[in-house]
Amino acid sequence: MLLAILILITGIPHAVSDAVTTFNQGYLFFREIGMESEEPDAPRDRTTGIEIFTDGCEPLGTDIDIVLWNNTMQKLWERVNKAETSFSVSAGNEFLYYENFLLSFEDRDQRRNIIIHPEELWSILHHAETCSTTALGQIMMEAFYPGMATPNTAFITTGDPAMRTIQTLLRRGRDSTTSSEN
Repeated sequence: MLLAILILITGIPHAVSDAVTTFNQGYLFFREIGMESEEPDAPRDRTTGIEIFTDGCEPLGTDIDIVLWNNTMQKLWERVNKAETSFSVSAGNEFLYYENFLLSFEDRDQRRNIIIHPEELWSILHHAETCSTTALGQIMMEAFYPGMATPNTAFITTGDPAMRTIQTLLRRGRDSTTSSEN
């Protein structure tokens, strides 16, 4: 209740507008106060799987800023993370298919389910939504999520931010195929 009154009095808090801006730039992560993890990968929220970045022991914002940031990111993510969300990627003779919350990798006659993290999914969907590239490339993608007017087709070039994500997912798919054969 106090938080709602604070928002009404001060307008939209910076933490909310910053989270929206960050999300609209194709990034998705939660924040917390504390020391950085020594693990190579960022910790993840147990419920959503979203990465958690540490602001350090003396963050620029307050606890309320972090709560507002995380709540905003979660609400934005919930608009995207729906059963209707889908994408397909064609990269030569390798394919990625995302539908009904599952990502499949296909190469030749093998098809395997692989892990996709929320920030990876958002990176791909964001690229499909905002891509204005008319150049043809070796990697073609079609994607849709509630909020997009229609499914969008995009070609991914080496300079596109989504290229690293696509390469990571393709490598993960190849590694899952190799490990299942052993």
